[in-house]
Amino acid sequence: MNEVADAPAQNFPRIHQLKEPLFSGDGPTLFRWKVDALIEGISQAPQPARLRPRANPFATNTFARLWS
Repeated sequence: MNEVADAPAQNFPRIHQLKEPLFSGDGPTLFRWKVDALIEGISQAPQPARLRPRANPFATNTFARLWS
């Protein structure tokens, strides 16, 4: 973790600006923040095309609309 906290400001300005809140707090608080950040990041990531629900191929078919 020291490598991230010691990141040079010219190369990593956002990390440098936020290093105090990122690396302050006790162990359980930091752990909770890391888990929350991970879950939030995962929930905001777009799903790969293979995991998206497929469109119903019969949705535009007149026959399918009559029988649904």
